[in-house]
Amino acid sequence: MPLSARYGRAFEFCVTKSILSQLEELYPGKVKTTERAKGMQRQGREQFENLNVELREQFTESGRKIAGWLSENKLKEIGETSRVELDRIPDIAGTMGDVTDIRAQFFTKDGVRYVNVSLKHRHEALKHPRLTRVPEWIGLAESGQGRKYIDAYERIWSTFFQRGKKLSPNAKRFRELRAIDHTFVERNLYVPLYTLVRNFLQENVKTSSEVRQMFDFLVGKFDFVKFVDPDGRIEIRDFSNILRPSRVEIEYEGTGYLHVNFDNGWRLSARLHTATEWLKKSIKFDVQPMDLDSVVPAIYI
Repeated sequence: MPLSARYGRAFEFCVTKSILSQLEELYPGKVKTTERAKGMQRQGREQFENLNVELREQFTESGRKIAGWLSENKLKEIGETSRVELDRIPDIAGTMGDVTDIRAQFFTKDGVRYVNVSLKHRHEALKHPRLTRVPEWIGLAESGQGRKYIDAYERIWSTFFQRGKKLSPNAKRFRELRAIDHTFVERNLYVPLYTLVRNFLQENVKTSSEVRQMFDFLVGKFDFVKFVDPDGRIEIRDFSNILRPSRVEIEYEGTGYLHVNFDNGWRLSARLHTATEWLKKSIKFDVQPMDLDSVVPAIYI
């Protein structure tokens, strides 16, 4: 398991433990933890116990800070509830637009209310979607347009591997091709893929519902609070009640980024990067918000 993943699980373990403690204090005798959450907590505890003392102390203190802020700003406002259920959401849910890591469900007389928490350790990225999933952004995975996109995607890779073989028959890694021609990967792989994605989205994102579906996939389709802990100073952004967009502009001008500009003020940049150093058909977008403070101001604790 990569070091970043181990740190992430240990961090989530600490935050969940602290949130559970706050919930039990606010709603004594009414809090239950799902079996899934219990299992993920056991895994997280193992990663936490393998950290050095300094990191254990930092993660524990960050967990207390986050839970304390949630208690004052989200948990207490729920009011009377018959039952509270704390759940951990697996990463696979993020591929469907749910960026939640920890979810507290409150069963009130007016229905179920949720407090969703998204956690990041050291980075602001929204998503890292693979390019094969681009048709899913707008619900066209099983459509004729989606299949044409995948066919074009496969042709780009096939052409790239053929040209790479001619450039260096024994190359095994992307960097070996770049060592011979520093623009080779960009010209023969990145530019065609950026162009493919831009053209597909420009041609197929036509209705406001498709725009909202794309926004939900890239940003998140549930209200949530996001916490980023790069070094013990917690950054908080409340993504609750975000205005959904109705129009979008997709731009790529050969700059190394795909820009996605929604009419609700949200601007995203998507940068391609290979998911492995080896010459294999694996590539992702790193989707980052641009000027995030203008749409979701940060709070620091």
